[in-house]
Amino acid sequence: MDGSVCPNKRIGLFTEQVAALTANWNPEIRWLTDAGKTLVLNTVAYAIGTGTQPPPAQPSLSVARNGKNLVLTYTGGTLQSADTVTGPWKDETGPSPVTVQPSAAAKFYRVKGV
Repeated sequence: MDGSVCPNKRIGLFTEQVAALTANWNPEIRWLTDAGKTLVLNTVAYAIGTGTQPPPAQPSLSVARNGKNLVLTYTGGTLQSADTVTGPWKDETGPSPVTVQPSAAAKFYRVKGV
């Protein structure tokens, strides 16, 4: 490329090149193993948007004690908290795990999936 911005994905496939004065040609895809062919085809499918994407992680939340604090470990979404189980829910900041110092009679936590 000449330094231009490309709006999409790019694929580079380098399968060697025979370099000789009498032969300067690229190996053919038929020389790839079945696993190599699958890799190439899956890469092209991903680049054009027809490949399968892994499913998103299921939301999970675990709670552990650390002295007087609680340690909330979550995956698969955004940690939210509320003063009542019916909300309103507020996004918590910071990556997992989050350490919380209990300061109210009740506090509710959930993970809102992506």
